[in-house]
Amino acid sequence: MVWLAACQAAPSTGALCHRASDCASPLVCARGRCRDACARSDDCGPLERCLVDPATNVGSCSLDVDSCRNHDCPVGFLCRDDACLNACGTIVQCPDGVCADGACVPVHGDAGVTPDDASVDGGAPPSILTLGGGGSHFCAVTSAHELWCWGASARSELGDRLIGHGDCGACSATPVRALDATGHVLAGVTAMAGSHGFTCALIGGQVLCWGAGPLGTLATSSTDPQRVSFVSGATIAPLDGVTALTAGIEHACAMTASGPWCWGINLDGRLGDGTTNDAPRAVLASALPPIQSLVAARHHTQALTSNGRVVGVGNNDSFELGVAVGGTTTTPATATVPTAVEIATEGGVTCARFQDGTIGCWGLNNQYLVGMPPLVCPDGACSIVPTMMPVPAGEIAAGMALTRYALCVWTVAGHVLCAGDPAVASSPDTLTVVPGPSGVQQLVSGDDAVCARTSDGHVWCWGSNANGQLGRGTHDDGTFPTPALVLLPP
Repeated sequence: MVWLAACQAAPSTGALCHRASDCASPLVCARGRCRDACARSDDCGPLERCLVDPATNVGSCSLDVDSCRNHDCPVGFLCRDDACLNACGTIVQCPDGVCADGACVPVHGDAGVTPDDASVDGGAPPSILTLGGGGSHFCAVTSAHELWCWGASARSELGDRLIGHGDCGACSATPVRALDATGHVLAGVTAMAGSHGFTCALIGGQVLCWGAGPLGTLATSSTDPQRVSFVSGATIAPLDGVTALTAGIEHACAMTASGPWCWGINLDGRLGDGTTNDAPRAVLASALPPIQSLVAARHHTQALTSNGRVVGVGNNDSFELGVAVGGTTTTPATATVPTAVEIATEGGVTCARFQDGTIGCWGLNNQYLVGMPPLVCPDGACSIVPTMMPVPAGEIAAGMALTRYALCVWTVAGHVLCAGDPAVASSPDTLTVVPGPSGVQQLVSGDDAVCARTSDGHVWCWGSNANGQLGRGTHDDGTFPTPALVLLPP
């Protein structure tokens, strides 16, 4: 097409073009149309997606009204009869395989993600900065500060607003991107925490949660991210200045310079505010002494003080708080254990990495680490005396993670050692090397599975895969004790 009148106004959005000069500034000519330039899909309007033209390397917003090819359409739409249509079925499938109730639902949002565009960046998977676990799902924060999640999705905890994915009715066996409230990629994520049915992400010092559970607002469930707010006296405002997150089964907590804030169920005092009042919005855990870190568990919360003491509030039926008085407590209990540098807790057991490098566990013995010594507390089920878990000679523990029935440790040398549940460990009572990943820098755990982040930015998972939580593209009733790489899309 040739423009004959030199004084004619340059074409507007959607007009045919051959070169950039054919379009009114700041539009660009891409795929034969004048389009808005973009760097991310956030720069585009509704039903549009930022795509990179392989011929020009120019990012432009695709239009659902154009004469199209499949790669011209937003994710979740297909080109049919020169139009981008949001439809799918047994014959017409979605580009990314996500078909819900006869319609393709957007899951990914940036250029270079769909199969048509995967070759633009060579198909390299994203590098992972940090991991988080939650019951039967896991999430990874990428170097682009986006969040990919996989595993159970019955409550939309994966963040893509879907329940079923492919042949998995309530899970995704491959990672999917979390979305913001407008359907674009959730950006700026620096950390996350999750548990059964919900996930929280840290963005710019504030916390956003979604799913079903403690969302930090008056809402009890939401597929869209909800910003956690705090309440102090008559003040209600977004919780800000957050540096770390942790999540239990029905509550979550965040660390700030002013101290820890918690929200959710509090019938046993687990929120640390000295009451048993539930808190839909975050409350200051004012009953706790000055602390350096905290971990939320199923029905209790434990913290590490600035001088290395282990303190906790909430349920202590299994003596998981480290004191020989059962029941619940709103007053922090100090465990009778040596000075610690790290704690991990799950259900009725707690483990600590002590200042001298050793590791000890206490609490509910008979269902957790099989090698614990004879049970010594009144109901014959628990102990406040730490059972030491020796680290093999030549290895130095650097961090820990607890599933419901196993302890795993990563070492300074980058190895993984596990004991307990045969789903994740080869020995029931001795920390033994798990073959596979090397250069491990982080471990996270769910109920019955463990994931490791390695120095090369990859993720390895092993254990139960009933909800696709191993991220290997399948969901199976069995267990996989040998770690395998998570299938992160390019």
